[in-house]
Amino acid sequence: MQVTENMLDKKGKEELIALMNALFEEHANALRMTLFELMKEKHEEIDLLRDEFGIARQMLKNRREKDLISAEEYKMELERLGKEEYERVCDLEIKFDDKEKQLREDLEKNRLEAEMQQKSLLKDRQTQEKLVMFQEIQKSLDEKDPIKNYLLVE
Repeated sequence: MQVTENMLDKKGKEELIALMNALFEEHANALRMTLFELMKEKHEEIDLLRDEFGIARQMLKNRREKDLISAEEYKMELERLGKEEYERVCDLEIKFDDKEKQLREDLEKNRLEAEMQQKSLLKDRQTQEKLVMFQEIQKSLDEKDPIKNYLLVE
């Protein structure tokens, strides 16, 4: 009887390990996909920002080539554009770092909830298996066997 119970326990541990591995893989894939999408969105926004400032630099260059502004004004405007672009890129970096942090927190929360639910279902099923095993053992025992009274499961 103890051997059978030990085998069920071993099987249960193996199932739990397999479940945890599957949940980890699912979490890793979800994280990979969402981070990929987030990084893609971040780079698209940075590219748009750089395009915007590239156009502004080109317009400034055209004004300088037509002598509409002095070399000093051109230099000052280029510096201002550079600082503004840097600040806006930093703002985007902060925005996306915050998004990534929230995304990771949400995925971890979902992972923990799924893990608890799956562990509970697995434990319930394993308990049912043990009950069935004890009931089957009980059926095979003689009425006078003291173990039968010990295993009395209704």
